[in-house]
Amino acid sequence: MKEITAAGSDLTAAKSKGKTLSAAIELYITESVKEIGGTTAQVLRSISEDDIANKYCANIVSHDIVQFAKELGATRTPATVGNDMSHHGAIFAVARPAWGILLDQQAIKDAFVVCNSLGITGKAKKRDRLPTLDELNALLTMFEDKRPSSLPKHHVVGFALFSTRRQEERTRTAWKGLDRTHSRVVIKDMKHPADKVGNDLCSDLPLSP
Repeated sequence: MKEITAAGSDLTAAKSKGKTLSAAIELYITESVKEIGGTTAQVLRSISEDDIANKYCANIVSHDIVQFAKELGATRTPATVGNDMSHHGAIFAVARPAWGILLDQQAIKDAFVVCNSLGITGKAKKRDRLPTLDELNALLTMFEDKRPSSLPKHHVVGFALFSTRRQEERTRTAWKGLDRTHSRVVIKDMKHPADKVGNDLCSDLPLSP
């Protein structure tokens, strides 16, 4: 009551203190003009179902975020935890300037420092080897022998190898993007650190023998 009285006719400050992290996430998803990718939306939805999402934004400190990251780390790799935390960080970056929600951006920055230091977050492990030609031949032969009753996986594997595109990018590839003349195909929304939406690029294809 004291806070409402102090706020006077402008109750924005009082109301913002009563916003939970879940409410901030929902605002971010529903009000973003820029299309939010399926993976990002899924991660944010999963965060909104965690205990931390029930906390009032004004009360969330770095310790809470570190504990949340530890919980994620029980079932996920440090690289995946770091990726999920990055999506989490987007909410902290815009909540206060966009909606007056009292999320402390410094809290998640501090949490990232702690998580990196403790190994809760980290980079993905590098592959220690590539498949040999004999292994690839055996795999492709096995897939080809299973035709025509199943998906032509030998073609899928070939495209994966020569296009070097991520699985999500390959599955978005459409026939209408195929340029037979120049032996290439358009990859829609190719992954980009800033903004993948509309980042359509061509991928060269090997010529058929």
